[in-house]
Amino acid sequence: MRKAVIDFDDVLFDLDKLIVGNKSIGTKYNIYSTIMRGVDLHRLKTTRFKFLSNFLNKLFFEKYGSLHNNIEPIDGAVDGIKYIKSLGFEVIVLTTRSEFLRDITNKWVEKYLQECTDEIIYTNNREPKCDYIKRLEPEIFVDDSIVNFNGIEYGKIKYPILYTSKWNKEYDVSKINKKLIRMNKWNEIRFILCN
Repeated sequence: MRKAVIDFDDVLFDLDKLIVGNKSIGTKYNIYSTIMRGVDLHRLKTTRFKFLSNFLNKLFFEKYGSLHNNIEPIDGAVDGIKYIKSLGFEVIVLTTRSEFLRDITNKWVEKYLQECTDEIIYTNNREPKCDYIKRLEPEIFVDDSIVNFNGIEYGKIKYPILYTSKWNKEYDVSKINKKLIRMNKWNEIRFILCN
C-alpha cells in the first residue's frame, strides 16, 4: 500500500497554541516555551539536554495536559489528511514525542483524525526520523524540521514536503535538495500531489 508519513507537532498539532499565550496558563510566556522554543531542539543532541527536555515536557504536560485535547489542528490539516487518505494512502503519524505523551497524543488523534490515520509511531528520540523513513518507504513525507530530511533517499520519496514553520521560513529548500517541496499551508497539498 502507498504510504504517507506525517509529523505531528507543528504540522498537525499547533504546539505554540498550547505553550505560548494560553490564557489558562496565565502568562504570555512560560519557562517551557522559553526553553523549548528558544532553541533549535533538533540540533541539541546531548544527553544532558535530552534529560532536561524530557523533564520539562513531563512537568508541563502533567500540569497542562487537559488543555492539550482542546487545541484544534493546524488550519487545513484535517482536510489535507483526508484528501491524502482519499487517494488510497495509508497515513502514518511519525512523532518524536516521548512515551509518556502517548495517551494524551492518542486521545487528540482520536478526536480530530481518527477516521483518516492508520498508525502513530513514537520514536521517543531513539533514532533519527530519517531511519524510520528509510524503513517505511513512504511516497509522501511531511515534516517541519529540515534536519529530518537529512539522510533520506529523495529518489524513493516522491513528495518530500517541508511544512513551513516560523523556525524554517529562512531555509532555501532548493539549496538543500532540488526535490524538496515547501508547503506553507495545508490547502496546498492538493496542488502539490497533482503535479
